Amino acid sequence: MNSFIKSLMDERGLNQKELAGILGISPAAVSQWKECSTMNVETLFALSKLFQVTVDELVAEKYTAETPEQKWDRMYNLDGYEWTDLVEEEDDESMLQYLEKLKNINSRFYNLLYKKMKGNISALETDELSSLEDYYRRDPWQSSYFYDKRYDYPMERMDKWIAETLSEAIGIKNQNAIIWELQRIYLNKKMISFDQVRETQDDDLIYMWYSALTQESKDALLTNLYRQKVDKAILYELIKRGGRIVYADSDLPQINFDRAELEQFEGEKRPLKNLDDIKKIFWDMYGHYVRASYEQYQIIINKSVIERIEIEHKYKKKDPIKYWEYIKKGVKL
Repeated sequence: MNSFIKSLMDERGLNQKELAGILGISPAAVSQWKECSTMNVETLFALSKLFQVTVDELVAEKYTAETPEQKWDRMYNLDGYEWTDLVEEEDDESMLQYLEKLKNINSRFYNLLYKKMKGNISALETDELSSLEDYYRRDPWQSSYFYDKRYDYPMERMDKWIAETLSEAIGIKNQNAIIWELQRIYLNKKMISFDQVRETQDDDLIYMWYSALTQESKDALLTNLYRQKVDKAILYELIKRGGRIVYADSDLPQINFDRAELEQFEGEKRPLKNLDDIKKIFWDMYGHYVRASYEQYQIIINKSVIERIEIEHKYKKKDPIKYWEYIKKGVKL
């Protein structure tokens, strides 16, 4: 595929399948892209909006010759951006750039921090990580692994202490669990609240802001909106951007659909697995004791609800016959 588009995908942590899903085309079509100048106008405009570059920059493949420092400045530099000023000026383009940079910063920072913990970070990546660190403040006690610990050493040693504690408690090879805790500990000082972005009443801005959140924050907001019976099209957009719905206390006595492949589903129902464990996790989360670990949190992801929302979005309008076949089989959407 086109190397320039690939570099823009890498910057945003998108793979070929995810990009194809966003654009509504097949992964095979993405892989066949050769030169941006030969793409159709609709695709160029869609990529321009997604990657926040102009169509001219796409056609010219403008950023191929920039230095690493120029690339980091373009992607991460928030100097001169103050959210309240941008809202007051109704500067939609600059607001979108602000949120795009936040997303890039968060996506890259935690992965580089993990690479540093593993000891396989390159010199160039170390410089890139240094360019991002000023955006974060550390609060280890946001993680349950530190709630009973004290820190009596110089502040410049705290990062090493955090890394050693997490490595010992979790295991350095468990990347997802380590990053889950790093997202709790290292807090982005430039993040804005849901209320701040919601007042713009701009869906594109809200979705970009949502993409910049940590996984736990995405899941919490999406679950809350689901409880409020928000339109499923909105829920689908948030799921597409990495959000997951989790069980609430009121869900626990209920039954759960469990199927490996939707096409093979014949309406079988069974009690929710690990009910006692899930109840304990909720007590831990909402009873103000230790916070749920990454592994515990995976237990309470409501995969059935997520799947139903995705099915409805994909089939109700695009393939109504298939949609009604599922309805007849007892899949409640």
